[in-house]
Amino acid sequence: MRPSIQRGKIIRVNVGAHMDAIPSDDPYKLGGRPFLVIQQDLLNHYSDRTLVAVVTASPKKIAVFKDGGASVLLHPSKALLLEKESLVDCALIHIMYDKDVTEVSTQVCDSSIMSKIDKALRFVMDLDPDRVLDPR
Repeated sequence: MRPSIQRGKIIRVNVGAHMDAIPSDDPYKLGGRPFLVIQQDLLNHYSDRTLVAVVTASPKKIAVFKDGGASVLLHPSKALLLEKESLVDCALIHIMYDKDVTEVSTQVCDSSIMSKIDKALRFVMDLDPDRVLDPR
C-alpha cells in the first residue's frame, strides 16, 4: 500500500551512511533518517517519488545555521517523528521513492514553519520575484 506522502510531513527513509552531505555528528545519520516533503500534493498523489529536504539534528549545524537562509529550525515532536531539535536544510534536496519510506508523520508542519520553508526554498533557488537581475 502506498504511504500517505503529503507536503509538510516528515518521512523516515533508510538511506544508510552513504550520504556524504550529512554531518558525521548527526544522530540521524544511520537508520531511518527524517526528510521533510517539499513537493506539492498533486504531484505526490500521482507519483511514486517525491522531493524532500534533509532534516538534521547535528548540534554543530544547528548552532551555526538555526533559522535563516536555507535552514529552518524544528522543535522536537512525536507527531513529526523528531526526537531532538532539528534543522531542515533546504539546500540539500533529494528525490525519495515511496518504496524506501519506512514511516510517515501523523502531522503536517504548521503554516508558519511551511512559510519559512517556502522562503528558504526561494532563497536556495534564487526565485525572489522582486530581485533585479544584473543585465551584464
